[in-house]
Amino acid sequence: MGLLCSCTNTKTDSTMHSVRQIAPSPNDAIATEHFYGTVNDKDEINVSFKVPGQIEKVFVKDGDFVKEGQLIASLDKADYQLGLEAAQTQYEQLENEIKRLEQLYKSKSVSENDYEKAISGLKQAKVQYQTYKNKIDYTELYSPISGYIQHFNYEPSEMVDAGMTVANIISAGNRQIEINIPIATYMKRDKFKSFFAKTLSAEESIPLRLISITPKADNNQLYRMILAFDDNIPASITPGMNCEVQINIANDNPANEYTVPMRSVFEFEGKEYVWTISQDSIVTKREVSMTGMDDKGNAIISAGLDGNEMIVDAGVDMLQENEKVRILPEISDTNIGGLL
Repeated sequence: MGLLCSCTNTKTDSTMHSVRQIAPSPNDAIATEHFYGTVNDKDEINVSFKVPGQIEKVFVKDGDFVKEGQLIASLDKADYQLGLEAAQTQYEQLENEIKRLEQLYKSKSVSENDYEKAISGLKQAKVQYQTYKNKIDYTELYSPISGYIQHFNYEPSEMVDAGMTVANIISAGNRQIEINIPIATYMKRDKFKSFFAKTLSAEESIPLRLISITPKADNNQLYRMILAFDDNIPASITPGMNCEVQINIANDNPANEYTVPMRSVFEFEGKEYVWTISQDSIVTKREVSMTGMDDKGNAIISAGLDGNEMIVDAGVDMLQENEKVRILPEISDTNIGGLL
């Protein structure tokens, strides 16, 4: 019976698990956290005519890029042109009348009161004339910013009132990302080092800059954080797009922290463990405390390791306590795939 018990955990070479071992690496003092947010526009402008009228021409379509000051639509100006001509005729007539009255006033043939009334009438006619000139100008609608036409709301021949939104223009710059962070991350805000965005359409991470963090949590105990892209925004970044945000956080006390591949950590009965390997190739599970991931996706271990042990790199779910394993040799950088 004693011999049988002593052979319980002994395996033949053919059934022995093969594992690769790795040494924990000291933490490089930077932790990484990832969140998902939505790309928004800082500036979205609703443009409208200052005067009512019938749309005569539309020079843009949805999705077009427009420059600041570019003509995007115009109204039929025929009625305004008639009003301008009438106001101009009245103004010129009164102007000539004033010249005649001025001579009569100097010769005392016209009273001062009548002369002043005529001057006042000329001023009103001039204002009316200028008003119609302005209305002619207002029949042409120009883009106030450089950006993209999100939607043009009317077609030619349709009537619009003054102040009604004719088009929505999204600014070409000032893209922002809004994310929500938990209180644990919010408490580390003074240690934020850098920020990056990654989208499905972007091959590389895009640098971000922090705009603001709302100091009050919402009903879900989350804090709103707004970040902005730099000036050179890739064309693939569009409003409404989902985006992953990476926050790099400085670690003030990394002396006793180590990083190991995430695949080396496993969970057992609600706790986290790694397999340590003794000199005689016996594996033993050791409880560790994982506090997050670094910017390379490795697990950050804050307790349980001293840096001198060797741990199982992969295949942790196949092993048992005090099991003897076969240690595989390290893969040479010049023998990729182990083919040689």
